[in-house]
Amino acid sequence: FAISGLHIAGIALALNTALTLLRLPSRARFLVGTAILALYVEITGGAPSAVRAFWMVTCLHGAHQLRAPTNSLAALAASALCVLVI
Repeated sequence: FAISGLHIAGIALALNTALTLLRLPSRARFLVGTAILALYVEITGGAPSAVRAFWMVTCLHGAHQLRAPTNSLAALAASALCVLVI
């Protein structure tokens, strides 16, 4: 598979929408969605662009869970830092 960040963002949006329709609470939706998205990234081979996009989505959703202002540039920087550390 050739997976890019756009695919990960699309899958994350679809997961979040499906879990919202199932009326899961916000925290459970975050945990379940992150776990499924991580599994998807690993199944597709864990390409660096997919891993970076996964961390970016996780940082954005995590900031939303902590009720912090969601900043896309800060999420990109945090995801790049996570990928570099790994």
